[in-house]
This record gives sequence, C-alpha cells and structure tokens, in this order.
Amino acid sequence: SEVKAGDSPWAPFQDKEEWQLAHWLVTSGLMQSSIEKYLKLSIMNYMISEKVNALLLSAER
Repeated sequence: SEVKAGDSPWAPFQDKEEWQLAHWLVTSGLMQSSIEKYLKLSIMNYMISEKVNALLLSAER
C-alpha cells in the first residue's frame, strides 16, 4: 500500500516493534492455527491481533 505524507512508515502498525512482531509471526513458519492461539492470549492487544490477521489473509493471496 502507498504511504501518504504524515503516515508512519510502519502503518498500519503502531511502531517498528509491532511491525517486527507481525512480520516474524507471518514468516516464522508457524502454522496459522498456532499464530491465532498466540494472538488470543489475554496479554495480546486486540488491535495487533486484527492487524496480524489482516496481514495473514493478504499473505495467503
């Protein structure tokens, strides 16, 4: 997607650390069901879960 002036370079993620976590989860070789279990842990923020799920869906295409 195109980055607009004023957008974070990590969009749609909040910051570099959030992007790195999402990137690792998607490229780690973990099964999607394992990633989903991880994201459902109470410690995980709802927003990162939604963003990673969206990234997983786009990676499957």
